[in-house]
Amino acid sequence: MTLGAFHIIVKGNKTKYTFNYPDRNGETRNIMPDLTSVEPSLQPISEKIKEGDKVEFDIANGKAYNVRPVGSDWRGPEPDAGKDKMGDFHNPYNFIPTPSRENYVGDLGDGNPRGHHVYHEDCYSGRIRVKMTTVTPLIVPDTAKVDPNIEHKKYDPLLDEKGLPIVPPTSIKGMLRAAFEAVTNSRMGVFAGSYEIRSKREQRERRQEKEDVTAHIDESLLPATEMSQLSPADRVFGWVGQEGKAKSAYRGNLRVGHVRCLEDCPQKALDTFDDGLPLAILGQPKPQQGRFYMAQNTNGDPVGKGVDKEKAGYGGKNYLRGRKVYPHHGHLVVLDGYWDNPMEDRTQKAINGFFQEYRQPRANDEEQRTSQNRSITGWVRPKVAFEFDLWVDNLSKFELGALLWLLSLKENHCHRLGGAKPLGLGSVRLEIDRAQTQLATGQDMKARYQSLTDLDGGLWPKTADEENVIDGAIEAYKSAIASTNDKEFEKVSYIAAFRRAAKGYDNKLPVHYPRARQSNQQEGKPAPPNPNGESFKWFVFNEGDPNNRYCLPDIRKDAGLPILSPPKK
Repeated sequence: MTLGAFHIIVKGNKTKYTFNYPDRNGETRNIMPDLTSVEPSLQPISEKIKEGDKVEFDIANGKAYNVRPVGSDWRGPEPDAGKDKMGDFHNPYNFIPTPSRENYVGDLGDGNPRGHHVYHEDCYSGRIRVKMTTVTPLIVPDTAKVDPNIEHKKYDPLLDEKGLPIVPPTSIKGMLRAAFEAVTNSRMGVFAGSYEIRSKREQRERRQEKEDVTAHIDESLLPATEMSQLSPADRVFGWVGQEGKAKSAYRGNLRVGHVRCLEDCPQKALDTFDDGLPLAILGQPKPQQGRFYMAQNTNGDPVGKGVDKEKAGYGGKNYLRGRKVYPHHGHLVVLDGYWDNPMEDRTQKAINGFFQEYRQPRANDEEQRTSQNRSITGWVRPKVAFEFDLWVDNLSKFELGALLWLLSLKENHCHRLGGAKPLGLGSVRLEIDRAQTQLATGQDMKARYQSLTDLDGGLWPKTADEENVIDGAIEAYKSAIASTNDKEFEKVSYIAAFRRAAKGYDNKLPVHYPRARQSNQQEGKPAPPNPNGESFKWFVFNEGDPNNRYCLPDIRKDAGLPILSPPKK
C-alpha cells in the first residue's frame, strides 16, 4: 500500500493525472494511475478527487493500481446483479492474491540470507515437534514401481518394511513452503517462462511490439536471480536459480526430519484396493479457461462476468490471479460414508445431496482405466496420525512466527498434501507439540557453550519460557503483516484468502470441476458426473451465451458457480 497526493497536469487540450508519493528512500516520485483500476466511489476521477487529495494505491509495472480512499479496502468493480445468488458447486482450485512487493522492507522485503556459519544472537534455532493427522484420505504413491510404458498408470502406496505408509520429508517441506510463500507474499519459488520477460525494459519492449503477448505478472514477485533478492520463503526454505540464470544457491534454514506413522499395524493406517480404484480425471489448464486464471488488477480481482473473450483472456492488460490453491473440502468432514467402500460406483446417485466425486464413473458397467486417469491400490485412512521434527537455524522472530502460525491454524483449518487434491483427498491437520519443542536464540546457545553444566540434557538449551517464545513469535509475524499492509492481520487480502482455502467454504456446496447438464437431465436438479467426461462443454456453454460468461469468483467471496445446460433449440 502506498499513500500519494493527487495532481492534475494540463498540457494544451490534454489532461493527465498523477500521484506524488515518497519512495522507500524518502524521495518524491510521480506515478500515473491506471484509470481502469480506480475504486468505483472515486469515479470519475476528474470529479471525485480534487487537487492535493490523498489516496491509497498499489504499484506495479510503473503504474498505480487499486486506487482507493485512504484507510479503505479495495472494493473492485460494482457487483453484478444476482452476484450473491448461491451457485451449484465450487471449483476445486482458486487463487491467493499476490499484491506487489515493490515497497516491502525489513523482514517482509528482499535481502541476503544470514548464512549457517554462526548462531546469531537474536535469531532462533532448534526443534519444532509437529503432529500431523489426516482429515481426508491421503495418497502418497510409490512412483518408482510404475512402468512408464503402460498407458493407464496404477500406483501402490509408498510403504516401509512394516507395511506402514511413508510420507517423504520433501513432501512435507513442499507443502509448508507453498503455504509460507502465500502468507508472507514472498516471491514465487518457481515460475516457468518468467525470465523471457525478466526486466522492466524487456517488458516494455514486448508490450510495444505486441500488447497481447502475455499477462502482466509484477517483477517483485518473480523468482530471485541473485542472493540479495531472496524473499522470506527463499531465505527459510532455500533457493536455486531457475533455467541456469543464477550462479549460486542457498540451502535454507529449515530441515524436515523423519516422518513417523504412529499407528502400530498397516490395517489401522491403510485402505487397500486389490483391483485398483480408478480415480476421476484431473483437469489441466487450457486456453479456454482464461476467465478462471486472469485478473483485472494486481489485487487478483476477477475480470468480471459477461466480459468478452478477448478482454477476459491471457493477453491485453490482464494479470495472473495469484498463487493457485486447492481449498479444503470442509463439507466432507461431516458427510458420513463419503469415503467408505470406494470401489462401489456411487457416482450417479446422490447421498445426502453429494455425488461420489473422487471416483471415475463406470461406462456400460465397465471400469474406465485410460491414459487420462489413474488408479491407486491404497490410501491412508482419515484420522491416521504422523509425527515429525522441523529443525530450524537462525530464523528471525518474524520468520519463526510465520512458520509457527502455519503449524497452529484454527480448528477445522487444514493443509493439503499428496495426490488428487482437486478430488478432496490430502487434507491434513498440523499441531505443535509444545512439550517436545525446543527453541533457543544464539545468545542462549552461547550461554550453554560457556557453561560446564548440561542445561536440560538435550541437544538444544530449552528457553526458560517456551510458551512465550512461541506466542511472541506468532504475534511478531502478525504485527509485521498488519503494519506493512496497514490493516488488521485477518483482513489482509492474502491472509484472508489463505484462511478461506484452509477452512473451505461455509455454504456446503459440492466441490468439483465445472460440468454441463446432460441433455436428458432436468433443469434445477443436481447433475451427476458424466461417465463420458466432456467437462469442456461447460466452458463452451459459458462462452457461447453472453448472459453467462462466468469467471472464477474471488475465493473470499465465492458463492459458487452454476451448472450450465445446453442452449435451447
